Amino acid sequence: MSSGVLSEPSGLSIVLHPDWRHVVDDETRDVTLREFEEIDLFADAMSQYDRRRTEVCYADELKQNLTANVFICEESVVELLSGHCSIDVKAIMPRVFLFNVGRGPKVARKVESSGSAGAIESMRYRAWRTERADDPGGGVFGRKDVAIEIGASWTSPGLWETERYCLMRHDFYSSLPILLAAYLATYEARVLRAS
Repeated sequence: MSSGVLSEPSGLSIVLHPDWRHVVDDETRDVTLREFEEIDLFADAMSQYDRRRTEVCYADELKQNLTANVFICEESVVELLSGHCSIDVKAIMPRVFLFNVGRGPKVARKVESSGSAGAIESMRYRAWRTERADDPGGGVFGRKDVAIEIGASWTSPGLWETERYCLMRHDFYSSLPILLAAYLATYEARVLRAS
C-alpha cells in the first residue's frame, strides 16, 4: 500500500484532503474515508501501467515542490496546496489532474479555462471502485492532443467536450486507472516537458 510523507518527487501523487483521515461507518466496520474510497488500490492499479510508484498522501504531509510532479486531487486540495506553499493556483493547475469532480458541461468548461491536466468525475470513479471486474473503460477527461497521441477516441460532439478537452476511452487501456496512468505519462512527456 502507498502512504506516508513524500520527501522527493517520485512520479505521480494522489493528494488527499486531511479530512479523508476521518472515520466513516461502512455498515460493517469503521474505516477512514481513504480506505472506504479505496484510493490506495487505485494508486496501485495506476502503478501497473509504467511501474512508476503512484504515491498517496494527505495535503498536510506533502513535502514536494509543487512544480515537480503531477498531482491528482480534489479542487479543495488545490486551494490548500496553493495557500500552504504561497503559489498562485493558476501556476500549479497545469500539474493538477482533478479528481471527484461533478458532471456536465460547466465542469468541462472550468477544466478548460483553468488549464488543468484533466479530470475524473466522481460517478465514474465510483463505478470503477464498486465494479472493477466490469470496468467499462474510459472516463478520463483530458486534452485532445494527448488523447490522439495515446490512440484514444471520444464522441464528438459530446457533453464532456470543449475546444481542447474530451472525455476519452481506449480499447487497449481499458480500465480507468490504467488509462489515467497512460494519459498522464504522455501528458508529462509531451505537454509539461515541452513548456
